[in-house]
Amino acid sequence: MAENQSQRNQMAASAQAKLHDVATLAERLRRRAHRAARAHFLAGKSAAQRNIQLGAPVVILSSAVGSATFATLATKPGLPWIIATGAVSFAAATLAALQTFFRFSEQAQEHKRSGAEYAALKRDLDLFMIICRDQNLVARDLHEALTQMTSRFNELERSSPDVADHLYDQAKQEQGEDREGI
Repeated sequence: MAENQSQRNQMAASAQAKLHDVATLAERLRRRAHRAARAHFLAGKSAAQRNIQLGAPVVILSSAVGSATFATLATKPGLPWIIATGAVSFAAATLAALQTFFRFSEQAQEHKRSGAEYAALKRDLDLFMIICRDQNLVARDLHEALTQMTSRFNELERSSPDVADHLYDQAKQEQGEDREGI
């Protein structure tokens, strides 16, 4: 009888250790998902700002060229005026080409999508951590659920655009300073 009790205690301790391992891995994955979400949101914001930084001058320069051209339709402008208008037109076209080439608007949307998906995974892991505290659950079931979330995390890493190291580092620093318990 004492041997059965000892065996049950060992099984309970083993189950508790497995549950602890699952919870530890889930917490690590949750922190990484949170950090990746923040890094992608920062990258999206940066790309959107660069899009505006290139787009605003394109609009202004194109408008200036159009207005200047329209204003000189009735007159014959001098050579300096024609050269200046051509140079401004060339600058506007170059900036527009750069804006198209770098696809900052699309990059911003891709990072925003990835950030939202990582944030959703983090929230799912938050719930998973609460479920892990239920002592009546079987570690094997929790392990299967965590395996699915890990696969989801891995797929997000494969399908998401790269984040610049300095933005990831910034997200990591913000996460370390977070007082809300991320």
